[in-house]
Amino acid sequence: MQIDKKGAFGEHFIAKIFKDNNFLVEYHDNKTGVYDLKINNKKIEIKTATPRY
Repeated sequence: MQIDKKGAFGEHFIAKIFKDNNFLVEYHDNKTGVYDLKINNKKIEIKTATPRY
């Protein structure tokens, strides 16, 4: 799986976990931004795209 796809999968996975537990989740669609999601109005950077060695 490509790194971008791993990152997107991780973001959606984390967002679903929080949404399922009644947290407010907002996506930030700017690739050059400092964060990926806002969870309960806190900016969160998700790191799930670590390359395999």
